[in-house]
Amino acid sequence: MFNHAANGLLRDLFVLFRHFVNFPIDDNTGAQHSRVQSHEKHSEDLAKLQRTALKSFKSKLTILALANYSSIDQRKELETHLQPLTESELADLCTLLGFRTTYPPVAKVKGDRELLLEVLLSFHERRKTFPETISSLSILPTETTLYEPTLLRNETYDGSQPLAIPKLNLQYLTVGDFLWRAFILYRCESFFEIKTDMEDVLQQLQPRTTDSGVGAHAAGYSKMAIPISKPAYVDLPFCLDLDKSADHLCSITEVAPPRVGTEEPNYVKAEIIFNDNSLADSVRREWESLRQGDVVYLLAVHPTDDRRSMTNGRAHLTKPAHPSLRTLRTAEIVQLLDDRGRSLREVPLDETNGHGGRQRLRRMIVNLDPAEYKLDCDRKAAGKPDAYESINFVVRRKGRENNFSRILKTIQGLALSDVPIPAWLHDIFLGFGDPASATYTRLTNRLRAVDFRDTFLNWEHLIQSFPGKASTYLTAIECCNCTSIANGL
Repeated sequence: MFNHAANGLLRDLFVLFRHFVNFPIDDNTGAQHSRVQSHEKHSEDLAKLQRTALKSFKSKLTILALANYSSIDQRKELETHLQPLTESELADLCTLLGFRTTYPPVAKVKGDRELLLEVLLSFHERRKTFPETISSLSILPTETTLYEPTLLRNETYDGSQPLAIPKLNLQYLTVGDFLWRAFILYRCESFFEIKTDMEDVLQQLQPRTTDSGVGAHAAGYSKMAIPISKPAYVDLPFCLDLDKSADHLCSITEVAPPRVGTEEPNYVKAEIIFNDNSLADSVRREWESLRQGDVVYLLAVHPTDDRRSMTNGRAHLTKPAHPSLRTLRTAEIVQLLDDRGRSLREVPLDETNGHGGRQRLRRMIVNLDPAEYKLDCDRKAAGKPDAYESINFVVRRKGRENNFSRILKTIQGLALSDVPIPAWLHDIFLGFGDPASATYTRLTNRLRAVDFRDTFLNWEHLIQSFPGKASTYLTAIECCNCTSIANGL
């Protein structure tokens, strides 16, 4: 039932439930555990398992009791250590560790060996800490994340079933819990908008298979997309000498080595060359106004069906549930150059007026997503097609709608930071405190005196500065010099 293809919502709800069950929070104080505290608690649980195994099951679990933590917190390794125990011994081990082994008949739960073993494995296996979970969430979309079943299910929501996404409630476990929910919800909203824009662009382009049957060409037009006719690819860690005669070219030029402790490259730099002679002046200015940090999308479009339905005498492209989109990668612009290698912002105006007799080549230097690039390299090493070989379109979005990456980076950075919010705001922000306690008059650490120094010349100057109020709410100390004004409440 759980693994049935039609029960995807059940599995997503289980993942959400498991997240909150294993959320790193102190049950007594409500404080969120740090990375070190989570590791210490996990080590204490493993130590308790080893002590119990050595004391009560020494003949069968001696190797488990002497093994290091990094081995027994692996699910397969721990399962191998527990195989010699019988079902009754597994029940005794669960009882000694504080787990429930018997259930009332109404619950219809069979406490067999499979259940007891799953209880021990799921409790002692190593899980990602909260910072690791936040860091592993990608902020840049791909063709897979845009069409995740969870996002597609949200689009057809009719209220008959719950959604497997976190909610913004009136109360939260911690500040990190609130930021995690905000990150997930904004990510879902941003990816939905990106998917809609990409489908609209593809509908306008009306991609068709070429006469030779290899590649695709655009039967329509979209000002948000530029075709790339000659894609190129460079294996890690080599570089490429670009063919300057190519009108449309996309190539990876530099792959930096990974940082210490990471597997993905530090950065992956690529260069896109396109000719904007065929673009209208207004559209050309929009492309040339792209700035550093703007996000563009590299698409591999391969239409699978060229049939068109006729509507009122004109061809109409039916918008499919999943367009002919094979690959989508995201790139962040580093610099936009002309054919001489100069930044477009530095090109003299007299050289930009009119089309001129030569081609107007533009070089777009971009940074690709290093994590996704590492996955693409792994897929290519496994024998799967290269994702960058088939890229044939570059798509942009409007600037006001395309700032999602900066917002997601900010939320992600705040969730990973250790900077606490003020104590007087903490409980109120989480929905547990009294909002009235945050007023200044009720603060326990409010200032009793403020040194205004030479702000006021004398007592008359103070009275004139607060007409009708100074004599009621303020009391002067050392009136002659007016060096300190104290709150008289």
